[in-house]
Amino acid sequence: MPELSTDAQELAKLGQNLRDAEGAFQAADRGEQAARRARTDALNRLNDHQKKLDAFIEKLKAASPTAGDWKQNSRLTRSGEPEPR
Repeated sequence: MPELSTDAQELAKLGQNLRDAEGAFQAADRGEQAARRARTDALNRLNDHQKKLDAFIEKLKAASPTAGDWKQNSRLTRSGEPEPR
């Protein structure tokens, strides 16, 4: 029969390993949450800048010459057919 002190040492080692694993998991979980927030923030910034660029391009198109492609293309419907006048 193993000695009681050996069993107690093994139990203590297993308990410490479990605590270490729980701590590592909690740290990784916090890191994941922070990474998700950072990703969402970055995606929101990207979308904001894309919207600003889209608005600026629409402004350029609105100021373009009447005979230019931008004006001609803006008169087409989604199907590619000219808008009815």
